[in-house]
Amino acid sequence: DNADRMYHQALEAKKESDLARYQAELSRQDAEESKLKAEKNFILAEEQRQTAEKERQNALYQMELTKQANDSASRLYYVALCNALSMKAKNQYEDKKLNLRLAKTACEMNSRSGNNQNKAELYDAMLFALEENNYLKPLTLSNGDHVKNFTLDGDGNIYAVGEDATISKYIILTGGSVKKVSETTDFQSKVPVEKAVFLDFNNVVISAKDKSAYLVNIISKVKTKLPPHNSYIRSVIPISDDSYCLVAAYVNGFVDVEPWYKGAAPRVSKDFQKQITDVYFQGGGAVYVLFHDGNLKKWDYKNDKIEDILQPSTSQNAFKLSAVPDKNMLLVCFSDGNMQFLDLTSGKITGSMAVGHSKLENMLYDSNTGILALASADKRISLINTNDFQAKPLVIEEHSLGNSKVKAMSFNNKGVLFVLTDDNKLRFWDTDVNTYANTLFAMKLAPLSNTEWNWILGSNFSEK
Repeated sequence: DNADRMYHQALEAKKESDLARYQAELSRQDAEESKLKAEKNFILAEEQRQTAEKERQNALYQMELTKQANDSASRLYYVALCNALSMKAKNQYEDKKLNLRLAKTACEMNSRSGNNQNKAELYDAMLFALEENNYLKPLTLSNGDHVKNFTLDGDGNIYAVGEDATISKYIILTGGSVKKVSETTDFQSKVPVEKAVFLDFNNVVISAKDKSAYLVNIISKVKTKLPPHNSYIRSVIPISDDSYCLVAAYVNGFVDVEPWYKGAAPRVSKDFQKQITDVYFQGGGAVYVLFHDGNLKKWDYKNDKIEDILQPSTSQNAFKLSAVPDKNMLLVCFSDGNMQFLDLTSGKITGSMAVGHSKLENMLYDSNTGILALASADKRISLINTNDFQAKPLVIEEHSLGNSKVKAMSFNNKGVLFVLTDDNKLRFWDTDVNTYANTLFAMKLAPLSNTEWNWILGSNFSEK
């Protein structure tokens, strides 16, 4: 009996074990199915999350595109508005203050556009408006002096050479007039001056109509004759090293290295036998000589070695050289307005630029601002920013020059360009657009009314 009972108990235990194992397997299968379902739901949820994130990113991108489009449209609108106001500011009005109000409003529109699009148009408009209201007036040199050339010292005093070789000093008075404070007549001559070149405000080289030439020191009143070459002096450059010499180039092809002070190196002379337009001294004995036919030579005057940098041109005449020493560059300008860039380190031409003038007649570089001023026969001056040759040049138009040609130019140490014109007047302009914009903003000028907006620009262009 015990054996049977134990046998039946074992059977019952096996049945219970099999049932428990079966139930455990069912639970395992349910858990596996739940796990697979959870993984599937997780993958689906991740896909939905990624889709939602892509849709969010796309929505943000579309919003940014819309913002950029709106900003661009707004900027272009203010650019167009600034241009339109700038043009209107150059019209003649019975109320001249309207020119100032239009120019000021153009400045405001330019600020809204980002300040980079309209500088050239705005600059001319501001000059015109300020001229119309006598804020910009030319200086008249006293006693009817017929000035051949001038320069400025560090204090802004003006030194001028007259046609009779009289050298005068002027100061600019408050209110925009000039006063002659001294006059040197020691070098006066009945032979008119053909060309005068200031080495600094104390020393000037004078080339006379009879083809004589001399160096004068204004303070010591010492006059030193330069060698006669039966030609006018074209250009003079002081040598900025310990040789204390100057380079004088004559129209007919002579280039002299002349002693400037006592103890200077002896004179060196070279006859290139063709017409010279300009020279530049680089240093170390290197003199660049530019010829009328476009040929540019590098002359080592210490060793009398010559290297051709540019071959003669068959299509244009060479005009002038302008050094940009802070960029180690020499600009070679041609009469048709083309300008080539010479790298003074490599001695190679690295680029070119079309200035757009019909015929260049004068040029000057200001190392303080990086502005290159180019005056042309059409009575315009372009102000090129050598820090950004791609920027549109500012232009001083014919109206600002009083319909006169430029005879000479000089920068003061604050970037203001002074220009002597053939009507014997001295005109000057700041080359920074912001200076005149700030001048207008400082004026208490009434804003344009709705009626004025509609009258001047039309209802379709009303800022209101």
